[in-house]
Amino acid sequence: MMPDDLAGDAANDLPGIRVAPPLYFLAAVGAGLLLGRGTPSKTLKATCAVVSGGCCLAASAALVVAAGYELNRVKTTFNPYKPSSALATGGIYGYTRNPMYLSLTLASIGIAMWQRSIPALTFVPIALARLETDVVDKEERYLERRFGPTYRAYRNLVPRWF
Repeated sequence: MMPDDLAGDAANDLPGIRVAPPLYFLAAVGAGLLLGRGTPSKTLKATCAVVSGGCCLAASAALVVAAGYELNRVKTTFNPYKPSSALATGGIYGYTRNPMYLSLTLASIGIAMWQRSIPALTFVPIALARLETDVVDKEERYLERRFGPTYRAYRNLVPRWF
């Protein structure tokens, strides 16, 4: 669903994101890996960790491809620092409102599992909580301003995460 034009205030109306979303997860996983370096978890068996981590990474990649396809199809940006020209509601966006952020979460879990790092795994929920308050909440307020009743109807039908 595309608004008639992006002239005037709409072109300058942005969600107000200050930190690039991937940095929350990079910081969490990086800190966790540094904290637990040299001491892989004995609880997470190597084969299980590699397989489960690999599955998370594959699912993450699939989400990125599906989300990128849909954003490209409706001709809008994935960049939170640029105005949205359309609301993506089809494809993967029909199942989750935040497939790109879900992908970052899965990738972070996958890396932590692959590395058998309990500290990195422990920090992922903290990154997700910060992302939700610092980014997702702002983006949702922006989308409501930008697309009004269309976004509210979409938000009422599709869960934030899954």
